[in-house]
Amino acid sequence: MIKKITNLFCLVFLFGIGFSDLQSGRRRTAEEAGLINVEDRIQELKSSLGLLVLGRINCWIKGDFFYLNLSILNMCNTYGEKDHRIDDKKLEDIVEYLQLLGLDRRLTALNLGFNKIKNISSLRAFPNLTSLDLSRNQISDLRPLECLSRLTELRLSYNKIKYMSSVCYLTNLTELSLCGNQIEDISLSIQELKKLEKLNLAVNRISSIRQLHGLNLTHLYLYGNQIEDISFLGTITTLEDLRLGCVMKWLTYGNKISNFESIAHLPNLKCLDLSCNGSRDISVLRDVRMRLKYFCYLYKKKWSFYVDGIEEGEFEQEF
Repeated sequence: MIKKITNLFCLVFLFGIGFSDLQSGRRRTAEEAGLINVEDRIQELKSSLGLLVLGRINCWIKGDFFYLNLSILNMCNTYGEKDHRIDDKKLEDIVEYLQLLGLDRRLTALNLGFNKIKNISSLRAFPNLTSLDLSRNQISDLRPLECLSRLTELRLSYNKIKYMSSVCYLTNLTELSLCGNQIEDISLSIQELKKLEKLNLAVNRISSIRQLHGLNLTHLYLYGNQIEDISFLGTITTLEDLRLGCVMKWLTYGNKISNFESIAHLPNLKCLDLSCNGSRDISVLRDVRMRLKYFCYLYKKKWSFYVDGIEEGEFEQEF
């Protein structure tokens, strides 16, 4: 423990946080342990920087993106360097260090994307988080998040999630992304998320969306599923951006939708993508697509694309 505390206070010195930012109890502990003269430890810490303190702090050496202040911590491994990915043990160390720094209750935003985290139980230590990004990890169990009631933004894209019921305890959520998981059924409890505005459930295994009835969503992404019936979407009159299909470079994501009549009269709709679905007939949307800021439709090789109501092209495209 003494060794960890020693390395911790070296980190405080390096980042200029200073002893004045520590809680008085922690400062007295350091004084009693004789660790106030941390300058003598700096050279020793530099020799192993990135291994002892917060798991992977070597931003000066490898160029990893690391940003820390009293409320925001970004440990996203954007460059995808395998040697610097955070696993469960490193995450536990990070949480311990932040607790010793007194940042556990100050932290409001945390980004741990592009790592190899499976167990997120230690995140219970951050009760004041409002924004959490855990995209592209190996997470399957969301129950540890149930106590983070202040969350307003939660990103869990591309993990190994099958069940989403735990996120329905987070009633302050305004934005939720579960894209690229293994979800088959939308939890009925999602109707408890009265403040939810942006929902991304794309690239899952969902066949029914009737559970979304009654939500006040403005953005809804459902491409890359197995949906046939979208009649319930006609009740979500707040929708502005609806993606039921998507084309990304050489990848295409759609559903099995053949009837689009229910969305023809959504009054606030501005963006609509119907690419790669089960019908070539979109005549029911003739008037709609002329008033949209963005409209895209791809059926087999036929592509229609409108921007601000103006047809930008209707042509055949190989994919």
